[in-house]
Amino acid sequence: MDKKQIVRAFVPFFKEQGYKKWGTNKFYKIENDIAFCFLFERPSIIVYPTYFIWPLYMPTDVVCLNYGHRLSKNRHGISSYYMDDDDSAFVPWVEKVKLCFESIIFPFYESV
Repeated sequence: MDKKQIVRAFVPFFKEQGYKKWGTNKFYKIENDIAFCFLFERPSIIVYPTYFIWPLYMPTDVVCLNYGHRLSKNRHGISSYYMDDDDSAFVPWVEKVKLCFESIIFPFYESV
């Protein structure tokens, strides 16, 4: 599995929701001075879908502040994706991640 395929699989999904691509593995949307972000973190052969919010205006004594989590099996029902998994596991994983974003994360973002 090519790491670029992972992000490419989500581009149309995020575009429909009004998100823009940021760098090689992130998506964001800005509303009310808050950036709502998604990151496909890949520190090794494991891909971790991560979501976070990033306030755009903060006091000058605070350097960086963000809030978020990785999607996890015990919290969201989503396992991480292993780059060396069989390619047939990729599409079902993408669909699970999209469903989690739609049913849990987007409603959370709307409540902020």
